[in-house]
Amino acid sequence: MKSNVNFFRRLGAITYDLFIVFSLILFLDVIAVIVFIGKEDTSGILFYLVTLPAIYYYYVFSWVIRGQTVGMMAWKFKIQTTDNKKLSYSIASKRLVFSWFSFAFFGLGYLYQFIDKENDALHDKISKTKLLMK
Repeated sequence: MKSNVNFFRRLGAITYDLFIVFSLILFLDVIAVIVFIGKEDTSGILFYLVTLPAIYYYYVFSWVIRGQTVGMMAWKFKIQTTDNKKLSYSIASKRLVFSWFSFAFFGLGYLYQFIDKENDALHDKISKTKLLMK
């Protein structure tokens, strides 16, 4: 089954989700500053201990519970496995980790969609998932 979600629709959903994730990070950072006011955390470890799990749970829970993030809802597509099943937590986690790698290497994992016959990004291939219009 070929994905019918083009690169630009995917990019639009990513942009929506980034606004939500940045808002979530800002909110959590403000809460952490209020809770730990007067206690200096020069290492920034607290920031990562709070924000990285929040980002993880935003994406993984959205994909597993609804099959889509808020950005995917706005752009009217969803995610499922290549065998037409709902995502499990392990598959969603795998997809998230590899999507970070897809982005980290100059977005090449996402650009892979332009040359793939199935219209998948590299992390879709690795996690055996598909993006499909609703």
